[in-house]
Amino acid sequence: MKKKIAFVTGHRYISGHWNREVNNLIDLALEKQISHFLVGMALGTDQVFAERLSARKIPWTAVVPCRTQANPWPKRQQMHYKKLLENASKQVVLFEEYSRGVMQSRNLYMVRHSVLCLAVYDGRLTGGTHHAINAAKGRMDIVVFNPSKSSFRLIPGPTQLSLFQHTNAQV
Repeated sequence: MKKKIAFVTGHRYISGHWNREVNNLIDLALEKQISHFLVGMALGTDQVFAERLSARKIPWTAVVPCRTQANPWPKRQQMHYKKLLENASKQVVLFEEYSRGVMQSRNLYMVRHSVLCLAVYDGRLTGGTHHAINAAKGRMDIVVFNPSKSSFRLIPGPTQLSLFQHTNAQV
């Protein structure tokens, strides 16, 4: 049986600690028979998901856009990143070096290999999270936690392929 995969996306800078909400997103995916997660390893939301998945011993793949992803980060963040990579069930490195477009390529890779998107997203119309959600729209269900409103919502994918029975757009 083919495993069902979800990818995660979210803002780099989010106020507060959202471990409970991230765990709620993970629980929702597990209820829908998701058995594996793809994490893009960016600072912020991605790494919170990696931490929570690791702590819960849930299989996940680190989808690294380029080997040099963490090079511009402070040493403390680089060390945390390396520890998270060690906890991943698998690593996929898409490019050796950073160049324009590698982050978008990472998002598209995750969309192509997933049936569900889990997002921490406040609705802003710029950035990588917006790009990932737009790439996923119409292809899969997207479950969004909005940290500015402390609310969850469902952006339904194709009706015949939806993982969720939805009568409205709230989850």
